[in-house]
Amino acid sequence: MPLPRLAEIAVRTAVDRSFHYAVPERLAPLLRIGQRVMVPFGPRLLPGTVVSFPERSEFKKLKEIVSIQDPEPLCTPHLLELTKWVAGYYACAWSEALEAAVPSGAKSGRAASSIQIAALGVPPEEAKASALALRAKAPRQSRMLEILLGEPGTELPAADLVRAAKASRAPLNGLVKTGLVRLRLEEVPDDELLSGEVPLQKPLAPTAEQAAALQEIASCEGFGAFLLHGVTGSGKTEVYLQALARVLARGQQGIVLVPEIALTPQTVGRFRARFRDVAVLHSRLTEAQRRAQWDRIRSGKARVVVGARSAVFAPAADLGLIVVDEEPEGSFKQQSKPRYHARDVALQRARMLGIPVILGSATPSLESWEATQSGRMQLLTLHERQGGGALPPVRVVDMRQELREMKKLAHLS
Repeated sequence: MPLPRLAEIAVRTAVDRSFHYAVPERLAPLLRIGQRVMVPFGPRLLPGTVVSFPERSEFKKLKEIVSIQDPEPLCTPHLLELTKWVAGYYACAWSEALEAAVPSGAKSGRAASSIQIAALGVPPEEAKASALALRAKAPRQSRMLEILLGEPGTELPAADLVRAAKASRAPLNGLVKTGLVRLRLEEVPDDELLSGEVPLQKPLAPTAEQAAALQEIASCEGFGAFLLHGVTGSGKTEVYLQALARVLARGQQGIVLVPEIALTPQTVGRFRARFRDVAVLHSRLTEAQRRAQWDRIRSGKARVVVGARSAVFAPAADLGLIVVDEEPEGSFKQQSKPRYHARDVALQRARMLGIPVILGSATPSLESWEATQSGRMQLLTLHERQGGGALPPVRVVDMRQELREMKKLAHLS
């Protein structure tokens, strides 16, 4: 295969287009689609993602790629296609969609299993004196020492220290050379949702309605959208679990999207009790934890991904099923750029891959319900509670009458 001479780059700008760059000979053997690079853009150097290798360009004079940021591609061809759809559908720049798809922890290149901790290398009294002496000639180094002196235990993750001092890595490296600060590697603790042992649980015997729903999902060849409409306690999660088990038996992976408020140890615990190799993606992960989860998913070590809306972009290499639990929840909508709805992105991703997607809720959204009426989505219904429990009684109260009675009492008093 000939080495690339041209590269199409989605540069991280608000401009809704990609740009052509020349590939220097020194980088050509290393460059692959999906990698991040640094490119000149006007007077600045900006990051961008390689999205293709065109054979020719309409422009005669092209600037060259300056450097490669990632040893391995962070975006698969499928994720590039998906983010391009997100950019077009939600009217944002392709680079903005790529930023949403690849978490900052994955982009940092930080080792997944450890994190650098910066600590004072001298007694606090000596550090105070050094901070004072450096204040005029090296203010950022002085600021770093002051930050460490204000921390319990006088230590902090190195990345957080650099960020808090609003500095680059160079001042910290200078402090390390002089011995005022020392660095050590510390193992990244597991996310709390994945900590502790969970007893393995066997699948429950499905009810007749659950078995019918599972049969419909299993018989789906290619893309299929299912709305699982079940009353509270009807066993929708058990349908998800058994549908996922069939996907994993074929050697594929599955993604389960849940609202942020539902991402609790109990929720994740149910999936861990059925499938050992579970990854979790949510906003409370540290960068190192996020990188660790990202690497487990991409390598195939994690077979099931449970997460909030951003998990719709999880780099599962062989995805076989996507589940969106409580699909009408507003937390599936991204409120900042790029604004997207994870439910709709999940539907599009499943359509591109030719796999089924299950939307579940006791109170479906109007959009999903209308899709079942028009034939674009198949309705699966669970009318009864699992185990035969009765639903609580419901009484409709006319609050207008209540208001009239309260006004009458107020008038009499």
